[in-house]
Amino acid sequence: MLLKKNPLREKKRRWLNRFAIGALGGVSLIGALPFLFISVYVVSMGFGALNWDFFTMIPKGPGEAGGGMANSIVGSGVLIFLGSLGGIPWGMAVGVYLSEYSRGKTSRILRFVVDLLASVPSIVIGIFIYGLIVIRYGFSAYAGVPPS
Repeated sequence: MLLKKNPLREKKRRWLNRFAIGALGGVSLIGALPFLFISVYVVSMGFGALNWDFFTMIPKGPGEAGGGMANSIVGSGVLIFLGSLGGIPWGMAVGVYLSEYSRGKTSRILRFVVDLLASVPSIVIGIFIYGLIVIRYGFSAYAGVPPS
């Protein structure tokens, strides 16, 4: 049984759809305004502090004017390099192994471990590594390197 189209009902549905989309867009804009205002304020106030010294000097002591972020930038680069050096070969090896040998006990265990690590938030892994390595051996970039 086919229902006849009611032009008045179709017009009402279209108007209601447009109204709902407009209301949703308006509420989204209102929700985004504080973020936009804060972002514009932070960028406008902080843009003047960006200069070559900011990127090349080390931080000064508390209460001293000036200083930079050189050690933070270099430390992040070292951490990324060492983490990639330890993690990329393992990740590629496990990926190739799982794609070529998808059956067996080892594959099931590897797949479980990969799924487990993918579902655990990185902050939990960070706290675990902090307790396992950093507390025992002190702060070092090696704490961010997967075991190889």
